Amino acid sequence: MTRGNKGFTLIELVMVIVILGILAAVAVPRFINLQEDARQATAKGIGGSIAGAANILHAQGGITVGSASSLLTITVNDTPYTMTFTIGSTTEGPRVQYNW
Repeated sequence: MTRGNKGFTLIELVMVIVILGILAAVAVPRFINLQEDARQATAKGIGGSIAGAANILHAQGGITVGSASSLLTITVNDTPYTMTFTIGSTTEGPRVQYNW
């Protein structure tokens, strides 16, 4: 380069683009999997909230304890997640089992 010219050469720019392409190829698959993990975490949070409310009612004597179980389906962004909601013994209280 001469003294008056400032800037990057074509080879330097191409190398930066190649490095950015490699970084993008590594990062994109990791971010795609995060969406499914977020959906599962949302469904687990809702199921945990339901189980927590049932435990509070059980502690207050508002739930009759028996061996009943029911299937609960939560849909997050058109993806259904099923959970088995079981009323436990007098000491355990209600429980949620995730089926995924």
